[in-house]
Amino acid sequence: MTVKIALLIVFSLFGLLLVNRYVFSWIGLFLNLVPNPTEPILEIKTISVRQPNGGAKRLSFVVNLPELRTAFGARSEYEIIYHSGHVTVYDGVLTLYRKFGRVWYFVSFDTRSKYDLAAKETKLVTEMKVGTGTPLHLWRRGELSVKGERPFVPSFIIMRRINRMIQDMPLTRGQKSEIRSCIKMGYETGINLTFF
Repeated sequence: MTVKIALLIVFSLFGLLLVNRYVFSWIGLFLNLVPNPTEPILEIKTISVRQPNGGAKRLSFVVNLPELRTAFGARSEYEIIYHSGHVTVYDGVLTLYRKFGRVWYFVSFDTRSKYDLAAKETKLVTEMKVGTGTPLHLWRRGELSVKGERPFVPSFIIMRRINRMIQDMPLTRGQKSEIRSCIKMGYETGINLTFF
């Protein structure tokens, strides 16, 4: 009898964890409902690059920003912000925004000419950032600022959304997998005006 009860508990916990990952993040909701008497700050789910302090991650390849801009220019579901550099045609910063539901996701590529001390030459390098947040130009036009996803949105859905953006990029399979390997989930604290 105790073996059956133990098996029932194990399978129930496994089922709850599957529901938490794929359907409804009840752990995130529960953790957010715990009262905090000192600060009424809400937690939100967001994504970032696997770097200390969420800084930019240097990629092993150089992203061709003009080609990426051309590929996404005809797609209406993306907002593109591009600032070209002054050293070469490939220098600059390109940020791709896409809205899923009420939250904007972004992937930003910064390609710069940097001097490599070991090789004693100037090389093009690309650094990448990812995250969630309303683009500044849309926020200035009056769109409500949403910093991240609600805590009960499953992590699987958030990662699927950013993977959809990466899949749309005109890059090789290896380059896409490198970008995916740099992304991590996390919680952030902050006031999210459209939380409920």
